[in-house]
Amino acid sequence: MDSQTNSLEERIANLSPAKRTLLEQHLQSRSAQTRMRQTIPPRAHAEPVPLSFAQQRLWFLERIQPDSTAYNHTSAHRLTGALDVTALQRSLDEIVRRHESLRTTFATQNGVPVQVVQPARPMTIAFGDLSQLAPDMRQAELQRQISAESQRLFDLTRDLMRRATVLRLSGLEHILLITSHHIACDGWSHSVFWRELSALYAAHTEGRSSPLPSVPMQYADYALWQRHWLQGERLAALQQFWQGQLDRSPELLNLPLDFPRPAVQASAGAAWHFVIPAALSRELKTLSRQNDSTLYMALLAAFHVLLARYTSQTEIVIGTPIAGRQYPELEGLIGMFVNTLVMRAELAGNPSFLTLLRQVRDRALEVYGHQELPFERIVELRQPMRSLSHHPIFQAMFALQNAPRRSLQLRSLEVEELPLERETAKFDLSMALTETASGLEGRIEYDTALFAKETIARMAEHYANLLQGILADPDCSIGQLPLLSMAERRVQLVDWNSSACAYPKDKHIHELFDAVVERTPEAVALIFGTEQLTFRQLNERANRLARYLKAAGACEENVVGLWVDRSINMVVGMLAIVKTGAAYLPLDPVHPPEGVAYQLRDTRAAILLSQGGLAATLPRCGAQVICFDTDRDLIAAQSPHLIEAKPDQPGGSEERLVYVMYTSGSTGRPKGVAIAQRAIKRLVCNPSYVTLSPGDRIAQASNAAFDAATFEVWGALLNGACLVGIDQDTLLSPQRLAAFLRQERIQVLFLTTALFHQIAALRPDAFAPLRVLLFGGEKSDPAAVRAVLANNPPHTLLHVYGPTENTTFTTHYRVDNVAQDAHTIPIGRPIDATSVFVLDTHLNPVPIGVIGEVHTGGAGLAHGYL
Repeated sequence: MDSQTNSLEERIANLSPAKRTLLEQHLQSRSAQTRMRQTIPPRAHAEPVPLSFAQQRLWFLERIQPDSTAYNHTSAHRLTGALDVTALQRSLDEIVRRHESLRTTFATQNGVPVQVVQPARPMTIAFGDLSQLAPDMRQAELQRQISAESQRLFDLTRDLMRRATVLRLSGLEHILLITSHHIACDGWSHSVFWRELSALYAAHTEGRSSPLPSVPMQYADYALWQRHWLQGERLAALQQFWQGQLDRSPELLNLPLDFPRPAVQASAGAAWHFVIPAALSRELKTLSRQNDSTLYMALLAAFHVLLARYTSQTEIVIGTPIAGRQYPELEGLIGMFVNTLVMRAELAGNPSFLTLLRQVRDRALEVYGHQELPFERIVELRQPMRSLSHHPIFQAMFALQNAPRRSLQLRSLEVEELPLERETAKFDLSMALTETASGLEGRIEYDTALFAKETIARMAEHYANLLQGILADPDCSIGQLPLLSMAERRVQLVDWNSSACAYPKDKHIHELFDAVVERTPEAVALIFGTEQLTFRQLNERANRLARYLKAAGACEENVVGLWVDRSINMVVGMLAIVKTGAAYLPLDPVHPPEGVAYQLRDTRAAILLSQGGLAATLPRCGAQVICFDTDRDLIAAQSPHLIEAKPDQPGGSEERLVYVMYTSGSTGRPKGVAIAQRAIKRLVCNPSYVTLSPGDRIAQASNAAFDAATFEVWGALLNGACLVGIDQDTLLSPQRLAAFLRQERIQVLFLTTALFHQIAALRPDAFAPLRVLLFGGEKSDPAAVRAVLANNPPHTLLHVYGPTENTTFTTHYRVDNVAQDAHTIPIGRPIDATSVFVLDTHLNPVPIGVIGEVHTGGAGLAHGYL
């Protein structure tokens, strides 16, 4: 808000004659009291007067954040030549004498803040001598003193609101620092100050008296007039307009933050600079004129688009500064006149950019016509949710500065303004563009408590990309305008996704299992409690059951239900069903029988493989029930040899269904997810995230209806590892689990995040024997992960993520350490043969750090819902 802003006339200079006529008619239609405004009179007495509305807000902010220097403004000029210190002192003193605002302090009377104009007094110039320092030390000390000066607080109850420092670098080289508080001056005021200092210094060095005309009025006169004038019908008309403008507007701009928003806004800030080339700027001006708009309106509309694409919000509210000196008698005063206008845009329905530009233009013209209501009154009127963590009404600011900026010129001195970076930010984000001969110079000031520099740099690049896209196709819908550069798109769409994976594509999963049996027939394949099977024994059991199921009607593309406890029978059943060519339907043993019946009907399963205790509770569903226990003898009578399958068409083994697994129904009715052979091979024969080897001991902790069982069971069977079952009681007891993992020499374990947290809280060292611990399923607590890492952690800790629809795991992240300020654990990158994109509602890739929806594909993707 303390940057130089433009008058209304400068803002609309590029309007076409037709649109200027429309604006004139609009302004003429304003209330009669506005058109009949009287000249601002001088106040009758010198007693304290109320603060202006703008001053009142800054005074209030200073009271609640007394240590903040967000509203300090420091400028630095290098003066080369013979500096006349006496002339400089007299010039500064004269400016203080002329402008009461610089010698106004602030007190309270009966709890109400008032302005107290102090008698004229000299401005004390602080001097420092750096000339004796070595050049490198001199530069470092100069930067330190500039920073210290900009961060030095003003005491609003007694200080002059502007101060000066002169730092001597050599006999003919000095640095002049001028620091002011925003409560006494705005961007326009700085130009008034430089103009007067230039004229006064020239006069005093020549022995002349002040050449400046007297000041016809003072800031306190304006503040008193504003309070009297802005009331009654005048105030009611303005309030009615702004109430309509902001009715039901969003209170918070949901920009993606790099760091959690602090409870109290600290105002620490930094800035990022960028340039829009002159050729692009000229084309934007042409586009604006062709659409009866100004460059400011086009740039503002593009900023609305940028924020909408970053937040996915369809209504964007932005603040924009305006000089607030719409009356001629105010133009020569130093004081806080700048007002903040609120620009709201509706972007629902994905309009074209030209449609949005017309909306922004029409709203801007309306807002300019009602600019007299101070922003402080808008806040009172809107009564937003009060929070010290963010600015009310809006959190992003936009400004275009296209008026020539008056620079300091001192007689016989070469003057160079030094670029200074403010270390404060008043808002979450502020973008300011300045027209120069080389194009538009952009500056994004940002709150460093919220954003990292890299994020803001990307945002600046994306804004430039939007402008180029607008010029290429102004009628393009805003959701399809290019945001990312081609290089960014390649990184996200290609470089971060690897489609290659060396999993075996020419064999069925039961054929891969048969090959393991042939290599290591006597190796232990399954251990559940006191029962165990070698790979040969497991294969023979599965072959017998497969022949029995085949005789009962199980065949390719059929679905066979599997409703058993976690046991050896569960694994035998899964393997046997696959050997028939059918797909298995894993059913949760604790699932209500009615839900089981629904899934059997929905899949048209003709066979249910179960056990007597469960099958007896099943309602009628049309499926033939085969039980491991009651049909034991009939199954055992079958041949243990492999069923001869008919040859597949080329590639047919890849797409054959293996299982159908139902979603939880949290987003509606449960849906059956159809998983193919390729998906399982991509999951368990994929060294990009985990290598499973013969001799590994893999824990089997999940029931068959949870897709983690796919990783556990097939990971062991297809890699020659041993699958070791964990009973539910052991799994839920951190002490018993720790003992079990050690005694059974478990090397690979998957846990849900919730169970991982529970164990980490009580026995963070429980996982020490493991070679690989995988966990996932929901947001993870960094403290729990740190506890595990600090207590004999497993060799490899993997955070995994993925929906059932993409076969158990989609991404992986190896966790080696967790930062103390981390608030979650990343889900990482895709495993091989998997693609992951984060897209917006228009299916465009979002920038890094921006919220979007995960879209995933690759070999793990299901055929669809059954």
